[in-house]
Amino acid sequence: KFVDIWNRPFIKPDIITGWNCIPINSSLWKEDEIININEVQVGDKLYDSNVIRKFPESSKPVVVQKLSNGQRIKSSKEHIFPYRLCPKDNYTKLSLGGKSYTSEEDISVENAINDAREKFLFVNTRNNINSDYLNYNLDQCYLMGLIYTDGSLKSKNNLTHGFTFYQSDFEFMKKIKEKFSIKSKIVGPYKNCYHLHIPYSLLGDISPIYKDGKKHIDKKLISKFSEKQYMSFLSGMLDGDGYISKGKISLCNFNNDIDNIYELSLWNGIFSCISENHIRFIDIDISKLSLLKEKRWGNFEESKLLRESSQKAKDIKFKKGNGGYWVRVKEIYEESDVTMIDIETDTHYFVTGGVKSHNCEFFDIPYLVNRIRNICGEDLARNLSPWR
Repeated sequence: KFVDIWNRPFIKPDIITGWNCIPINSSLWKEDEIININEVQVGDKLYDSNVIRKFPESSKPVVVQKLSNGQRIKSSKEHIFPYRLCPKDNYTKLSLGGKSYTSEEDISVENAINDAREKFLFVNTRNNINSDYLNYNLDQCYLMGLIYTDGSLKSKNNLTHGFTFYQSDFEFMKKIKEKFSIKSKIVGPYKNCYHLHIPYSLLGDISPIYKDGKKHIDKKLISKFSEKQYMSFLSGMLDGDGYISKGKISLCNFNNDIDNIYELSLWNGIFSCISENHIRFIDIDISKLSLLKEKRWGNFEESKLLRESSQKAKDIKFKKGNGGYWVRVKEIYEESDVTMIDIETDTHYFVTGGVKSHNCEFFDIPYLVNRIRNICGEDLARNLSPWR
């Protein structure tokens, strides 16, 4: 009888069991790259585990957890995350990785909604040990970042033949021309902006920053960069659209890539705060950057990492831990249905969007009976229950 119910058209296995809790376009951290979770295969080695099971896809409502640093994590309401629980009056006692004054517990999102602001999720900052990707040298990575922010693609008859670099700072423009041995002349200014043609040959493959002729950061490709390659790429972006905010290096972006830049930075050990079009780098080693725009960065001295005393005790946003940050949940809200998937790993955890998440497992009989009762009613639950 159970099998008969299971196979009814309006019943799907995940509705009964709670499987499929992560949108298929959510990221998944593998050992050496970031992929969409629906691309993973059984046996794949992840950031901190190995995949032992992959579940079929199905549609479910989305619940969004917005964190206090601006990050959003999407899942089903049944999905489980490891939260650190800390009442508001104990925010100042949130552990920095040593002795813990708070409890840690695996809780479903639907059960975390109550007192959500007293819960913290763990956001990983990875130590990038990747080797250099393909044949991109550091100059090419820097130019890629610069073109992405302050350049445009030049093409004719659907053939790419170079880029135009735009800049109001003439001295910086001259430095770029000399450093990269660009033969074309600086022209302008036109509307207070100088132009410089950069030949395609200097960059080669531009797929990490362009898709179908439009600017777009390919998170999967750039996650394969070594740390030096990524920091050179980030330096180019910062020289293009970077600025100082509250004593921190920041970047603006209007190409809908803030989330990609944020996660790639986590992947390379950099924790940040984000808004719709801006990212502020909280924990970044500026000695690893190769910034060239002296007018912008010449007198910059990075302020110290935000300490507990610099965040009001009643409204702590994040605390540094071992290998990442505990970040407070700001709010939880629902969105419409999307296609979801789930996996099981040998550690029972995986990392999505940088956030540590519990995996999907086969649930016990009491859980199944309760889910059947919720979906199909009390009478059916009694008929199928092994305790009836």
